[in-house]
Amino acid sequence: MSQLSLLSLGPGFRRDDEKESVSHGNLVNPPKGHPMRMLLLLLLLSLLVTPLVWAQATGPLIDALATDDYAAKEQALTTLTETGDPAIVSALKALEGGQLYRRLSDDKVLIGREDGDSITLTDPLSGEALGSVPAGELELIRVNNRLRRAIGATLGALTLRSPDAAIRRTAAEAVFVSRDTAVLPLLEAALADEKDAKVKRSLQQARAAILLADDNLGTDDRLAAIATIADKGGQAALTLLNPLTGSSEPEVANAATEDVRLIYNKLA
Repeated sequence: MSQLSLLSLGPGFRRDDEKESVSHGNLVNPPKGHPMRMLLLLLLLSLLVTPLVWAQATGPLIDALATDDYAAKEQALTTLTETGDPAIVSALKALEGGQLYRRLSDDKVLIGREDGDSITLTDPLSGEALGSVPAGELELIRVNNRLRRAIGATLGALTLRSPDAAIRRTAAEAVFVSRDTAVLPLLEAALADEKDAKVKRSLQQARAAILLADDNLGTDDRLAAIATIADKGGQAALTLLNPLTGSSEPEVANAATEDVRLIYNKLA
């Protein structure tokens, strides 16, 4: 073990050659004052506190969806997406499916399911059952087509961390289609950690699709994005590359025109 490792464990640790080792049993229940005991306590505390901190931070953002202003709803959705909190999935699915309500008494946003003249409520983050109330005590939070598309993109982005590679790849494909800039931070974080080659390629293509929508993107970066999308091929790539054949930047127009030609040849 290195000197650095020994120092990081603290003065309570002794090497085997100093005749004082820690058994496997003591690692599970280390003696009082042992550094490992403190590490275990800190780990347990983090597991207990993290969901609470997330809920406290995310709860008000979900409540912000309770507005008649669709632009404000879209901004609230963007902010929720940027948290990367997987707990928001239930709330967004409820919003998409017409099951997210504002409680009139306190403006609290809750998931509700119709049950005759009543609506059965659950907390959108914890899933805690909150009983039933008359339908007149609630107001349905409505969405338009633009917001519904944004919700779909967000739900897709939040599955980029799924343990199932097939699900991650499907999520990347959904982001490629939506090209929602709000999910770019989540996408880049997922890309940095991805180990599966096929999923990584799909994530790179989704990132390129989003970047191409940025009017301020530099020429070199735009050319790199074009090459990445051309590598995807098919109609999905043509949809993004065809408009670039008329770009005012000669390099961009030439690259897009050549890639479009090659894709059409492959499709022929």
